[in-house]
Amino acid sequence: MADLAALRDQVDVNQFSKNQNKSNDPGDVTAVQRNLIASAAGGTSGGISAPTSSGLAAGAGSLKGVSTQQVKGPAFGAGQPATRAGGSGKASRGADEIALVFTKNKGAIDAMYARALRDNPALQGKVVVEMTIAPSGEITSARIVSSDLKDPVFEEKLLARIRLFRFDAKDVATLTATKPIDFFPAG
Repeated sequence: MADLAALRDQVDVNQFSKNQNKSNDPGDVTAVQRNLIASAAGGTSGGISAPTSSGLAAGAGSLKGVSTQQVKGPAFGAGQPATRAGGSGKASRGADEIALVFTKNKGAIDAMYARALRDNPALQGKVVVEMTIAPSGEITSARIVSSDLKDPVFEEKLLARIRLFRFDAKDVATLTATKPIDFFPAG
C-alpha cells in the first residue's frame, strides 16, 4: 500500500486540471472533434457490386418468418456413427462438410466467374458437379453431370478448381456426391 502512495506522490495531478487554457500543441487533447466520424455514418459503399453465385453455401437472406422445431426420430443404433448404406460400414462425410469446403472456396469460384463474364456477359445458369472424395480429403474425380452454361472452357476451369479443393483427412468411406452451383451475374 505504501508503494502505491509513493507513486501517487510522484505525479503532479494539477497538470490534469479541467480549466487549463487550450494550446496549439498538436498533442493537446482538451478538445475532441468527432464530426468526421459521424459525417460518414449511415452512408453507403457507393454501390459496389460483384457477380455472385449461389449454391456454394447454406444460403443468405432474412430469417424473418422462419421458425424452428426440434424433431426426434426413431433411435436406430443410438450412439453409433453414421454409416453408408451398402458401403464399407465406415462413417461418411456429411453435406455440411461439403458445403463448408465450397464456402471456403467461393471467392475463387466467384473470381473465375467474374473473369468469364468479361468474355461472355450472358453467361448464367446452373451446373451440377459430381465429385469423389477420398478418405485422405483429396478429390479423386470430378465431372459435370449437367450444365446450363454451354461454356466448355469455363466448365473445365471450374472442374480444375474443384479438383484442388481439400477436405480434412478422416477415417471415412470414399464418397461420391453431387453439388449444384448457380451462376448469375449481379445487377
